[in-house]
Parts: sequence; C-alpha cells; structure tokens
Amino acid sequence: MNAFIKAVKDTRISHAKEAQVKLKMFITQAGVVSGQPIRDNQASLIAQILEKDLRESFQVLTLSEVEHALLQGVRREYTDFIGLTNANIYKWLKQYKDSPERMEAIAKSREQAKAMLPEKTQPTKEEVFDLSCKYIVNLFKEFKESGYIRDYGNPAYHFLDQYGLIRLSADRKKELMAQAKQSLIDKAMMKKDSVPSATQKLETHRLINALIKDQQDAEAQIIAEAKRIALRDYFQNLIDFDQDIEPELKAITTKT
Repeated sequence: MNAFIKAVKDTRISHAKEAQVKLKMFITQAGVVSGQPIRDNQASLIAQILEKDLRESFQVLTLSEVEHALLQGVRREYTDFIGLTNANIYKWLKQYKDSPERMEAIAKSREQAKAMLPEKTQPTKEEVFDLSCKYIVNLFKEFKESGYIRDYGNPAYHFLDQYGLIRLSADRKKELMAQAKQSLIDKAMMKKDSVPSATQKLETHRLINALIKDQQDAEAQIIAEAKRIALRDYFQNLIDFDQDIEPELKAITTKT
C-alpha cells in the first residue's frame, strides 16, 4: 500500500515534462518483464500514442501510476497478457484507475496530507483587538476621502461602542432609529424605478411597505442603518475638530 500511496503523490501526467521519454522507458521495461522485448522504434511509437491517450483520458494519473499499471498488465494482474499494444495498455490504465487499491491509496494520501497541516488556532484577544483597530483606521481614512461608510455588519460600531468611544443616550438612539428608517425609505424610493427586473421591483416595494408600517422584518435593517449613521457622525465629529482616530484607539490600548 505504501507504494500505491507514493505513486498517487507523484507528478501528474498533465504536469509532467518530457513525459514521452519516461513513457518509452516504462514500455521498454514492461517489454523486458513480459519476456517479449520490443524494438526501440516500436517503443517510441507506442510512447507517442500513449502520451496522447494519457493527456486526453487519464490526466489524473501520475507517471508512477502509469508505470505501475504497465507492470501489472504484463504480469497478467488485469487480463491474460496478449501483447504490449496501445489498445491493451489503454485497458490496463482504465482498470487501474478504477481499482479499489488506487481509491484506498488516494484516501490515505489525503489523510496524510491533512495530518501534516498545522492545527488551526483561534486568534488571541490581543490579535483580534489589533485587527479591529487596523480595520477602523482604514475605515476612517476611507470616510475622509469618500464621505461614505462601508461598515458591513457594524463591526467598527460595535468595537467603538464596547470601549466607550461611541456613547449614545436613549433619546439619541431613538433619533437615530427614526433617521435610519427615513434614510432607508428614501434609498428604496430612489431605487424602485431603476431596478431592472420585476422581482427586484417587488422586493423593493415590499421593503418600503415594511419600513413605513414598522414591520418586524425591517427592524434589523433599521438598526444596522442607525449604527452606520452613528459611526458616520462619530467620524465626522473627529474630522470637524481636526482629530484623528488613531490617538483615540491608542487611548483604549493603554487602558486595557
């Protein structure tokens, strides 16, 4: 089985360089093993046709597997040996490719490869903190350049809220929710006449109705939009007072 595993790990025929030279060597070797040595020019011709067959029908096989299939064939492991012809070699390759031994070798090869991979480790609290800070710094720079916030899932808002940099009173949260609701309605109204498909238009109308009627399925979108607006206002306040986000984040670091 170890030989099988080693064979399936070899260079695939589709990536092999000078494959025809090696195939000729395998054919010559197989001829000797069979007791019916073949002439050099005959081996070259068989190798030429064999390479074409391999690249068209057996790209997944490796060179070592081709050698193994040839030797198994002349040793009568598949059928009675009639002769070293391309037709017979094609049959041997097909039988080898679908053999249970090969399937088992591939499975074990994958298991070995998986065992060699390093174990996945969860990032430390410090690593998560540093990544969050870098994300917010980049988000702030992008906002200064474009005036737009792309905080999908609100991770920046949640981080800044967690560490007390964004502080909102109950009244301010209500204002933001009302502002977010109207913002979403305005965007949907602008979008409803420009969407190309009837399905998209229907979905846009449903969203508008859900927002206007305060339906529960629109609540998550309103909350996400409110958080985006709160983050935008926080960034804008820093810009208005000619401040940067990095000192704010470093102040958190010194406290943690």
